[in-house]
Amino acid sequence: FAQGTLRVLGIPVHGSVDALALQMLAHMVDDLPVRIEIAARPFVGHVAESVERSGAHVVCFANLPPQVSSRTQNLTRRLRQTLPALKVAVGRWSSSDFADTGSDELVGVGADHVGTTLAATRDYLRACALWQFTPDPE
Repeated sequence: FAQGTLRVLGIPVHGSVDALALQMLAHMVDDLPVRIEIAARPFVGHVAESVERSGAHVVCFANLPPQVSSRTQNLTRRLRQTLPALKVAVGRWSSSDFADTGSDELVGVGADHVGTTLAATRDYLRACALWQFTPDPE
């Protein structure tokens, strides 16, 4: 990764459909100083180790509806306890027909962002990149 590039570890929670959605998000950030590495499906007890090894600034869990978000809640809770400064985003990307109401629960266990569209999560990552690499005024 180039210096000044926001490193994002994308984690598909339920498998290939979530991984495909992360690939779509990675394509959408091509013009930003953001690079997404897509990890294998996580083992709950090892997710913090994988994140630390990756050097990621942000973790983005993809958990598309109608899959329930309980596994994502557990992963988010563990990351928040282990790596409290890490930014955690959750993609619950879908059409409005499949939109769910699990956002409050995900934020309650530590998610910084719950996106219901790929565009919203792209905007969040752009903001994270600006925040991460903007020098502090002296």
